[in-house]
Parts: sequence; structure tokens; C-alpha cells
Amino acid sequence: MSAGRLLVGTAAITVGVAVYMHSRRRRLYVERNHAWWASLGARRFTSADGRQRLYGFPGWDYIYSLCDAGVRVAIHLNEGPGAPHTHCRYVSAVLLGQPWVRDLISNLASRCQSRLRVQINFHSGVPPELLENTAACVANLDALVVAFPGVDFILPRPAEGDLPDILRGVLHRVNVQVFHDSSGGLGIEAKHSSAPPTGAAFGRERWVGYTGGISADNVTAQLSCMLPLAGPHKLFSDMQTNVRMPTVHSSSSGASRRHRSYGDVDLPTIRSVCEQLQTFCALRSVDADRFLFSFVGMDESVPVSEFVDISRAHSFVEWALCLAYQGSPACPTAQFAGA
Repeated sequence: MSAGRLLVGTAAITVGVAVYMHSRRRRLYVERNHAWWASLGARRFTSADGRQRLYGFPGWDYIYSLCDAGVRVAIHLNEGPGAPHTHCRYVSAVLLGQPWVRDLISNLASRCQSRLRVQINFHSGVPPELLENTAACVANLDALVVAFPGVDFILPRPAEGDLPDILRGVLHRVNVQVFHDSSGGLGIEAKHSSAPPTGAAFGRERWVGYTGGISADNVTAQLSCMLPLAGPHKLFSDMQTNVRMPTVHSSSSGASRRHRSYGDVDLPTIRSVCEQLQTFCALRSVDADRFLFSFVGMDESVPVSEFVDISRAHSFVEWALCLAYQGSPACPTAQFAGA
């Protein structure tokens, strides 16, 4: 073999090894830092229209149909897990004052016959360097809240410690609601201890929320703890993990359990919880206008008509839709199956 051919062969091998190592490093990076990526296959289901969907993350056609149905609706804005989801950084878009997320809220609010609520989950996934610029974040969030006086904005508060500076900066706005999530969004049953904010800036007509691992087995016990903490304020709570059917896809051990990102929406459980809440409100003389319970992560696994029927029977029910992969109606992402 000539020296030239040997050199070319060696170069080809070197390039091949480099490509392989890059591919392997990339695969390991995805596996370690984006575990959700590998789970997408198990989290997909086929909706009634024959399209592939992700459990807990509905498509825009379904979102619109629920908004148009005349029921109470909430939108949860989450921080997408990163590239290539460039249009899924909903929380960053809010804190940066980007116009596309304002257009999204305007679009949904105009379709909802009831008052839209928007939960901004800035406690998870947001780049720390963005949150460090507190003044700019507060200014942009405040501008959004002011721009939509007919929309209620739900902001999370940690279980312990002082109010986050971002929350403190907009607390005086009457359409800001404080949400105490002792589980940090993990759906873990928690003991509630944080009292609502005090002072003239947070009057009795404001809403406060508590949650953490609520299920059909503990919902009345949990609410019994929440009511005294809420005091004179209006109370809301929610349920996400335990609103889905148990499935083996969510457990490495192969045991069947509930997970907020797997399994169809569990309608019998929703109905059971609603009946318990109806009885609880009657026994505790809770005014239906001062109590709200939200079922989180609704998707195409259940027809909108089912939610309409439940809402007619229980006026305190709200249906929450999670945004993390869907982009915006003007620019949906290809990563959401079927969008």
C-alpha cells in the first residue's frame, strides 16, 4: 500500500472515530440531562382524531375546543427543557417581555368565556442568570399583569422562607394569586404551614392556593388543613399526578403507579373527587364562589364534552392545560407529536 493510500485510510479512520465519539457523547448528554427525551415514546397515545399526542400536553385544536366550551380554564406556562425547543421557553419569554407569549395569552383569553387563569412556573427550569436580573424580570412580569386585568396570574411561593423577589414585586396587583406548592411541583403529599401574605396590599378578596400530593384518598383531609391557613381569603387547590390512570410506563420496577406524564386522564377519580368536594363544601359552609379546584394536565385522552358535563354539576371545577412542548399557535414545534 502506498504512503498516500495509507494516509487517506488513517484519516478516514480518525474522522470515523471522531464522529462516533461525538455521537456517543451527544447520546450520553441527552440521556443524562434530558431523560424526558427517551420517555417520549411511552408517553404518546393516539387521540380520537387518529393523531399522536403526548400525555398531559394537548395540541392547539384541543386547547381551543376547551376554551370555547364555556368552562373554567387555566393555562400553566412551563420552561421547556432546552434545544431544540426554542419556542417552549414560556417562563423566560414572560420574564424577558417577549411579545409572542403576550400574543398567546391574549388569544386564549379572548376565547375563554370564563376568567382565564395563567400559572407561571418560574420555580423550575429557568436559567439562574435570568432570575438574577430581578429588576428587569419584575418589570416585564408587571407589564404583562397590567396588560391583562381580566386574567388572573398564579405565581408559586416556596414552602419556607420569604416571598421570592419576583412575586413580591407584583404582589400589589389585584389579579396576582399566590400559590403555595410544598411539593415543588412533584405531586408529593405535604404538610402545609405557610400563611398567605399579609398587609393592605393583599386583601381578603385575593385568592391563595395550596397543593401537594392531593388524591381521592386524602382530598378532604388536605382541604381541612388548607382552610384555616387561607383564613378570609378565597381558596384554590389542584391535582395533577393522581388524576392520571396508573401505568407501568412510569416505574422502572415495572409496578403500576400514577405519574403526571403517563396514562389517560382518570375520569372516575375526577368524579369521585368532585363528589367529595361538593359534600365537603356543604358540611363546612364553604361558599362556592370562594373555592376553586383545578384538575391539571388535561389532554385528548378525554373528550371535552366530559369536562363540560362535570363543570355543569360542580361550579368550583377548573380544567388546567399544560404548555411545555407546544410552542405557540403561530409557531408550533415539530417535537410535539402530531402538532
